[in-house]
Amino acid sequence: MKNRILKRIKAAKIYRICLIVLAALCFPSVCFLGSHKTIFIFYFLSFALIIGGYVYLVSFHPIIKSAKWFESVQNEHIIDDIPITSTLPNSKIHCGSQVLFSNKPFSFIPYSEMAWIYMSENKAYGITVAKQIHIFCKNGKHFILRANIDEFQWLLENYLMSINTDIIIGYGFKQKRQYKNIKAMFRSEQNMKRG
Repeated sequence: MKNRILKRIKAAKIYRICLIVLAALCFPSVCFLGSHKTIFIFYFLSFALIIGGYVYLVSFHPIIKSAKWFESVQNEHIIDDIPITSTLPNSKIHCGSQVLFSNKPFSFIPYSEMAWIYMSENKAYGITVAKQIHIFCKNGKHFILRANIDEFQWLLENYLMSINTDIIIGYGFKQKRQYKNIKAMFRSEQNMKRG
């Protein structure tokens, strides 16, 4: 699984470089607008840049963000034991010994960083449109996973709670206050390490 993840990270970085090159090509075409050919080229490049940018934001930006985060905290080794088969098949979530990996959206969440988890439903006219899992980390990062609620509830009760007993479960004023305190403690610890 590690090789597959690293290939996706490399593909995302290559795609980002291609978008930058495309944007660089758009600029000179603006300067030489005059003939019908250059106007057509400008519109074509602009359209390709807009579509490419949208695809990047939806598909590749979460990959780049996860890769940058792991490089900054120097935790790349914790993805070594993520299994190829999904721990939660309907949700496409894989659980390694130290990290949870989700395909939708592409994200890594170390168990030790998890601070607050709650489930929510988006409804329109009384009909459930989407079910989501919200995971907040100690450093303030917020992940929204599109997962099967029942599967994730099983994972939470049978696996996550045994690894990290300090996870706050549920949504309410009490949970918000607890999470705010955890974030404040984390920031003060980080400041003490730096200073």
